[in-house]
Amino acid sequence: MPHKMTLTGSATGPLREYDRYVAFDMREKGSPSAPKGLKKSTFISYTVFVAKKPLIKPD
Repeated sequence: MPHKMTLTGSATGPLREYDRYVAFDMREKGSPSAPKGLKKSTFISYTVFVAKKPLIKPD
């Protein structure tokens, strides 16, 4: 089932292509008020994986 997501932040590295997916790293500003039990951070970094199947258009 497809899902629509909105990503905020900026890419911090190159786009990496693999057989079935594409991956890239992103970074966004941290929250000044972190949830209880978590440390406050100046930034959050994460890796995004996108399946190639929905990106390939049929001929």
